[in-house]
Amino acid sequence: MIKLNSPAQRDSNKHIHTTPERVKLTDLMSKNDIAERIMAFCADGVATASVFVFDDASTGLSMLENEPIEQIHGENPPCLDGAQHAKLLELIDAVRSKGENQLDHSAEGMLTLTSPIWLKYDGHNYLKGCFAGSLTCPSKRQLESSVLIAKFVADTISDRITYAFGSRVARYEYQALEHELKLDSELAAMMENIGAKLMVVDRDLNIVWHNSVITKRCNGVSPRGKLCYEAMGAVARCNPCPAVMTFKTGKPQLNVYGKNSDGMIANRTSAMPILDSEGKIHHVLVLINDVNDAAEASQAAAELASYKHLINSSDDFMLMCDNSGQVLAVNKKMIETLGYAESDLIGKHGNSAVVTEDLHKFHDVAQSAMQLGIAMDSVRVQGKNGEIIPTQMMLAYDKERSVYEIIFRNISERLQMEKELRERSEELQAQNFKVLAMAEERDRFFRNVSHELRTPLTSIIGFAELLFEDIDEPLSKRQKQQLQRVVGNSHKLLSMVNDIMDISKIDAGRMEIHIGSLKLHEFIPHIAANLTPLAKEKNLALNLHLDDKLPTVHTDENKLGQILVNLISNAIKFTNQGTIDITATAQATNFEISVKDTGIGIPETDLKEIFKEFHRAHTQASSVRGSGLGLTIAQGMAGLLGGKILVESEVGKGSTFTISLPIALSASPN
Repeated sequence: MIKLNSPAQRDSNKHIHTTPERVKLTDLMSKNDIAERIMAFCADGVATASVFVFDDASTGLSMLENEPIEQIHGENPPCLDGAQHAKLLELIDAVRSKGENQLDHSAEGMLTLTSPIWLKYDGHNYLKGCFAGSLTCPSKRQLESSVLIAKFVADTISDRITYAFGSRVARYEYQALEHELKLDSELAAMMENIGAKLMVVDRDLNIVWHNSVITKRCNGVSPRGKLCYEAMGAVARCNPCPAVMTFKTGKPQLNVYGKNSDGMIANRTSAMPILDSEGKIHHVLVLINDVNDAAEASQAAAELASYKHLINSSDDFMLMCDNSGQVLAVNKKMIETLGYAESDLIGKHGNSAVVTEDLHKFHDVAQSAMQLGIAMDSVRVQGKNGEIIPTQMMLAYDKERSVYEIIFRNISERLQMEKELRERSEELQAQNFKVLAMAEERDRFFRNVSHELRTPLTSIIGFAELLFEDIDEPLSKRQKQQLQRVVGNSHKLLSMVNDIMDISKIDAGRMEIHIGSLKLHEFIPHIAANLTPLAKEKNLALNLHLDDKLPTVHTDENKLGQILVNLISNAIKFTNQGTIDITATAQATNFEISVKDTGIGIPETDLKEIFKEFHRAHTQASSVRGSGLGLTIAQGMAGLLGGKILVESEVGKGSTFTISLPIALSASPN
């Protein structure tokens, strides 16, 4: 039986309130449960969180001293100094006066935020408290996530107390007594005044009580004991059924639309659980509102038609479902691709096309969307012909309209592309291993050849120089000329071998870098002085233009010297008359050294190829001999030093090579 508590009973249980203005947050939710909810905000001791319980939402904080506010905290009790505590009270005052989220970041290294906790009942919101959290030294990402978590915690507590209050009203207005349900005159009068179809059903959907509106619907005959859908003139229960969903989930089902045989919206059904003394669902109260008002029915139909028109323009699969998950609308793309008729999906559950193995994902996403507003995951849907299509599902829940909007985005092409990219990556990796093996083999060959050539060349040069110095048997002029040619060619060949070995080391990543301090204003003139005799042999002026504030740099002195010798030697080699200018400047983090000549220049077509191995510009090939490796080595070494070499040139006017390097090279590149 369901019986309303008598006034005497209600007075004897004054600690239990069913008036939303009077009930406290802690009447509806235990302190332990509240503490568990706010633990979601705390992490590793860096955050504190509390819930402040308001006795009366109309009382401002000006009455705080006379009206203490109850505080509940999580694992980490708040540790705030005086200024921080005053700021917290200020934020709580703002929540009470405005009913909005508040945030303060003025204290150094501390973020404080508050979020209101509402009891929602009968279309009204009642402020019952607020969530307050503090976070030390938050990053931007932590700040954004903390705001979302704070709102989520407050909303979770709001939903919990709203549901608890609704169940309490039902539980204390109706009480099960023995084997049949009866209502006292006070509750019966209240039910009769509703004007809508109202019934109480058991787990088998048998009607155990109903109001007079139901009797009129059944031509004056009470349908008590009959199945609820038979009493409403249907041959089978609706799918999904709000009453069944309430028994299954324990949650109210609100504004579930039903259609008549013509497919028109005919009613709105809501179901509310009735709990026994142990808090278990005993019966369900079902409220049915007929949509007889032409304007209301037209508006509902127009909204549905507008939504269908909108989703039909999408290339994704789209559904709209009511609060119980029943499909209200489906777009053409989903029907055409999956091969279903529209009637196969309308009225069915929104997960009816999801493969069985992914139904748990759908359920989890729906639960998250109801709490957060939107959620997503990857699920597979199955067509009528059995074809399985991978999709990215996004599910949004509209609390105002109590509907779900579901988007399934076909990701077959994306997954295929990812597969092809993965396979291509594996192929490239295999090819890379082959290239590395070939490079290692080439490096081994160069080392062997270098050893076989260097040893005899060194011996040739050494014996030739001994012959020059032989006083006992001096050489003739002709012999000296021939011997000089031998020595010169041997040095060139040895230089080429050294160049090849440098290239090999750079390519193999085995060239070592030794970082040290270097004073540029002393180092550059020293390099230039060593090359001045070569310039004088061709009557070329070698000019230095050094910034007065050149810094001490940290780099590899030998590598930088080799680069400069190469650039200056090339400038002398390819300049027949004019000047060679060496300029050095420094910026905040880099320094630059440029070598400008008035030589033959480089054709524009060769500028992109000038740093490749063995490449020689057309203007150079016939006039000057060389291996074609100098610039390649210089650019490679510049890369090892964290920089690069740039070139500008014009045929007949000269070239400018500029090396740009960091002032401080922190570590040897790999």
